[in-house]
Order: sequence, then structure tokens, then C-alpha cells
Amino acid sequence: SALTKSIGLRNDGRLDDRSYWVSIVSSVSVSLAVPLVFPRMIALHDLTSRDDEDPLIPNPLTLNSENIQDNGIYLLENGEDGFIHVRNAVNPATLEQIFGFSSLAGAPNLLVLEQFDNVLSRKVNEVVNEIRRQRCSYLRLRLCQKGDPSG
Repeated sequence: SALTKSIGLRNDGRLDDRSYWVSIVSSVSVSLAVPLVFPRMIALHDLTSRDDEDPLIPNPLTLNSENIQDNGIYLLENGEDGFIHVRNAVNPATLEQIFGFSSLAGAPNLLVLEQFDNVLSRKVNEVVNEIRRQRCSYLRLRLCQKGDPSG
């Protein structure tokens, strides 16, 4: 099911995007190709509840709507792109801690993740940097909101 939803096999995507996806999948190792088909989703909003002894990257959530809370922020990463999905009821203080702004109005779609002087920001940066290290790629970050086409 996940494979049929990937950009390379859908008919509604741009031809350039589909061609790029096929060339990437055919030239990378299996461990780097799997996330392109089956991305992992990580909850970012509750990273402060984790101990410093825990692994940097928490266990990924199952990709279904039952694991998504209305007050959550989630990272869906496929090895190339990181889609940061911000739900409608997110606490503005949490947005401020992670991104440096308290409202999504006017927020850029492409993000450069900064590190602010708080625990949540540090842990989010650690998770993203560890994923980048594992995937051997920069992992572009895109902000997605519920109701947007990007979401």
C-alpha cells in the first residue's frame, strides 16, 4: 500500500518528480530506499519527556491517524525530506520553543531549523541531526499544516 502511494508510482505527480524518484530508488542501498516507500513518523512535541539516556531517535509511530493528537507536532521523514506536520491545537509556547515563532501565519514552508536555548529545541535538533547522519543526506524540512495541500 505504501509503495503505491509513493511519488514514483502515482499518476498525479509531475513527470520530473517521478523520474527523480525512480532514479534515486534504483541507485541507493535497500536501507536508504526503504524510507522512501515507508517513511517513519516521530512525535516532536513530547521529546522533553524522554531521558538523556534514551536513544536520540524515539521509536517511530505507526503511520495511522490514531497516533496523531490534535496538539502534536510530528516529523515524517523519508530519507530525503522531513515533513513537519503541525496540528491545529498546538500550544503556541511549543511552537515558540521549537521554531522561534508562536503562530503559523506567515511561517515559511521550507524550514531551516535553528537551535534555541531550551530543552525541547535541543532535543528536536538532536533528532533531526541524527536522522541526517543515518541517511547521509541533508533532509530538507518542510512545514505542513492540517488543511494545506502540503499536509
